[in-house]
Amino acid sequence: MGDWIVKNTVNEDWVTLLLLCNFMLIAIIKFMFKDRFRAIVRFYDTALYLSIFSKEKGALQLFNVFFGVFSLINFSLLIHLFLVQYHWLDHQFIDFMLVFGSVFGVIVLRSFINIAGGKLLDIHASFENYTFLTTTYFFQSAFFLFFSLVLYQFALPKTHTNINSVLIGYLLLWAFIQAYTIYKNYSFLKEGFLYFILYLCTFKITPWILLLSKL
Repeated sequence: MGDWIVKNTVNEDWVTLLLLCNFMLIAIIKFMFKDRFRAIVRFYDTALYLSIFSKEKGALQLFNVFFGVFSLINFSLLIHLFLVQYHWLDHQFIDFMLVFGSVFGVIVLRSFINIAGGKLLDIHASFENYTFLTTTYFFQSAFFLFFSLVLYQFALPKTHTNINSVLIGYLLLWAFIQAYTIYKNYSFLKEGFLYFILYLCTFKITPWILLLSKL
């Protein structure tokens, strides 16, 4: 008998299951919230979704919870795969959960700070509208990210170039969303520009910089 050959392989099953769970989440959301789902996936007519569902801003609504989990998994998986590609993390489920927990913690902390800061500065209603708008676009961008991750996982070589392309594409989309949101909220921002810059730098960008520096 010949000698045994030991192959150094990475178990990708958990990534496949994770993406399958996200696909099932889309199916559940579509089944439970048909009208709202159809409205939010009309990317060319987001104003329709905003006009119909702007009164339903509760973060703990089931639609927002399901879509939040879907978006959070995609975003966390992108960060994980990027860090793995550069050998900053092991490609293990426990390492993904570390990223997922860290991102979730930052979002929860930032949400509480937003609520407290909005009430303290007496601009809670305006910040609520701004948050609803950015959350809507975040949910929509999660579709782009999901299909990009599926393409990366099953159709593309696992190279620096490919994961960088997915990351840069998503960051460009995120930057466009932020610029468009600022444009749509110009009247509010003009009145409280200093407060908005404080919010943008302190509550929106800084936590992610600190998170990535610690991972």
